[in-house]
Amino acid sequence: LLHSILGAPVPPSPPRSLLPRSEIGAMGNANCSCWDFLMPSPESMAAKAGSVIKDLHWKSAPANSLLLLGHVELQVPVETPAMMFYSRGMTTTFVKPEDVDKQMRFFAGLSHLRVTYVTEENPEEVHATHGAAGFDAEKGRLELLENLKRCDPFFYEGKDQDLKVKRLGNGADTSVWPGEMRFWTEDTRQLYDTMNAMKSEFPSQSMKDQYEPPCGEFGMRCMDPWNKNTFKIEDCPPWLVPKWRAAAPDAKNLLGLVEVTFRVKAKADLPAIADFYTKCLMGAADLEDESCVVHFSPARSMHQSLKFVVDPATGSGTVCLYAADEAKFKAAWEACRNFARPAKWEVVDQLKEFKVDACHNPNGGAAVAPLKHIIRSPTHKECPVKPMFGSQWLSSRKLG
Repeated sequence: LLHSILGAPVPPSPPRSLLPRSEIGAMGNANCSCWDFLMPSPESMAAKAGSVIKDLHWKSAPANSLLLLGHVELQVPVETPAMMFYSRGMTTTFVKPEDVDKQMRFFAGLSHLRVTYVTEENPEEVHATHGAAGFDAEKGRLELLENLKRCDPFFYEGKDQDLKVKRLGNGADTSVWPGEMRFWTEDTRQLYDTMNAMKSEFPSQSMKDQYEPPCGEFGMRCMDPWNKNTFKIEDCPPWLVPKWRAAAPDAKNLLGLVEVTFRVKAKADLPAIADFYTKCLMGAADLEDESCVVHFSPARSMHQSLKFVVDPATGSGTVCLYAADEAKFKAAWEACRNFARPAKWEVVDQLKEFKVDACHNPNGGAAVAPLKHIIRSPTHKECPVKPMFGSQWLSSRKLG
């Protein structure tokens, strides 16, 4: 009360004191279309929680935003280490498509990481160890004492190190995302535990350090087993947890992909990148001093971003985006038709998607950032949200 009288902001409650979802979202079913109209804005919910706005994702996305940051594509040498890190370590929901060879999909809420592996593994090498080392061949697992040893890096440091390196395959086959991916979780402590439990599985520890996030007790910076890609994991603000949870009820502890950063070499390219998203893809983008921020809004209280930052250590990558509606999808293809594939609208209309090989300057068409795009209609069969009334959207994702 004293803080309220003096006008001083009260820090948001840590995840240990999260209220039950029924108390936070007592207005009803967050997946109901009425919810989007009746639910208070993220800004007002933050104010009610006594917190100042410290993160643009706490605010509503601009009205012109693209619909969804669908997926990011990555490549790894072999399957098992990726399965362990992304599914078990990051607590994503794993889906293996039946119609695509050597591909794995790791869902974090509505978005996912689409990971392709290069080489099939030898099953014997996956479980190889020097000596029996407590492995029970009949049960197909380690004995309890051996498991405990391998979770203690001080007691078990260096065990089978050469075999762990070998199990990762050819590191040169790992793609490097030129930036970071940031996720929101319901409770980051769970990921801290799962990452610690995997200390003995890889040659180096996946959890690199911790930092103070805008909300919650702590944030984690992790890297994949090949030390090529960086992931930041933070607590979702408690007042936004019900909305992110309702959008993807099947999600585990990891609620969603909040922000993806992509490095570009020259500051002079940022205005052209912003124009590409606003004039070609019919979205919303903001120019800042050293960055360009592209906005996505899967629902009224959900805000994602793709952020271009100036850094000479750049590279290439592929991302999938969903247009806000069918009319904007067609307008986007029209604006990109000189560098889009397929080149015929009849084909694009049937596929409900088209591709561009980079961010292009609308004035002349020159490529300004080596980020490949898959641009999809919201009526695409893989879109995890479906249209409701007007510009309102509703989650329809059922993982599996």
